[in-house]
Amino acid sequence: MAFDDLQDMLQFNIRAMLPVILIVLVVVGNIAFALTTIVPGWQAYEGLTMQIDTNKAALAEREASLDAAEMIEILQQQIESVAAKLDDAAINFLTDVQANQMLNLLFGYAADSGVEITNLQAQQAAQAAPADEYDVRIFRLQVKGPVWSLLNFVAHIREAAVSSVSIRGVEIQDAPTGAVLTMETWFYVSPFASGDALLNLPAAILPESVIYTPPVEAAPPADTSSTTSTSSSSGGVVELESTAITYLAAPLPLNLLYVDTFDAGVLYAWEIDPVWTFVPQGDGQALYVKNNSAPVRFRHNTLLNAAVQARFKLDGGNARLSLRESEAGSYTAVINPAAGEIQLYRKDVLVRSAELPAAPADAWYTVQLSAIDDIVRLVVNNVEYIAIRDLAQLPPGTASFAHTGGGSLSVDDFMLWTLVEAAS
Repeated sequence: MAFDDLQDMLQFNIRAMLPVILIVLVVVGNIAFALTTIVPGWQAYEGLTMQIDTNKAALAEREASLDAAEMIEILQQQIESVAAKLDDAAINFLTDVQANQMLNLLFGYAADSGVEITNLQAQQAAQAAPADEYDVRIFRLQVKGPVWSLLNFVAHIREAAVSSVSIRGVEIQDAPTGAVLTMETWFYVSPFASGDALLNLPAAILPESVIYTPPVEAAPPADTSSTTSTSSSSGGVVELESTAITYLAAPLPLNLLYVDTFDAGVLYAWEIDPVWTFVPQGDGQALYVKNNSAPVRFRHNTLLNAAVQARFKLDGGNARLSLRESEAGSYTAVINPAAGEIQLYRKDVLVRSAELPAAPADAWYTVQLSAIDDIVRLVVNNVEYIAIRDLAQLPPGTASFAHTGGGSLSVDDFMLWTLVEAAS
């Protein structure tokens, strides 16, 4: 009986001491963890801190031992080293001016090779480049002509010898009506470019079998049967070398060269001022400007036989659409819905005007201006309002649009056609 009482007492005491034993074990475990993990880590941290302090002191002592001239020399060497690296990188890029000239160069190479660029599209790079470092401008081209002449065209592009100009996706498909070359040109542009990327380009190697000599055409005889017309301007009566025509010629074979809906936000085919912005329009977007007359110009400036079209929505002021714009002047359509009038200017001199029918204030107007040889036509919403024959037609130039007067202008769906060479 005494043994049973002793056993019961021991079991009771053990159960009573279990919490104390557990606490003791936890404390011992924490102490062991601190001794094996925290303390060595802290000691290592203290050691590193002491090492850093020692190094800082040594560095300060080193700096103190250098005089100002030595410090300047060290800094100058560092600056020169960085500048040299920047120069090495900058030579691999085009400047903005060089990239803007490439479009005209491509059209010039096409003319020299006897081929025609029939389609041009500015494309967005799949992965955007850091805008403050460099930009990638991509143009997709379709070029039509004989196979050998197309090869001649590609060989003309000497700029592809440098890393900042790349030709990709070249494909030629032959057809009875003429082969079609499809290709992409990639231009790498940087604000840090030195401007030396296109220096010392290799000569284009053109086999004699593909050298193209443009035909020399005799100038057409002057048309003496037409009469000149006059127009009043602020300076008095000005004689214009143009005459009105009242007929619609047969539709000419035009090729749709360029389309820009502005939905992709790619504007490097244009010379454009930052005052122009994007605004939502339908499922896409349009260009918009308010109280500013800065023009938007197409970068290709050798357009001759061509037609342009754009949609305009005005909230005050006038919309202007120009063709063959150069230092010699331009043909310009001016639409003023508030006044119910459409006008055609030649070299800033009013040639003809016509009345527009009334429309809602928020209406869009589709304006088309064409200059084919000496015939200039102005069409609004598929209705021809003005057609003239210019006896001293203006030379090639570019296309542009602008807003004048107060208010705002939205522009969308720009289209550019050129005359099919075979039918010109």
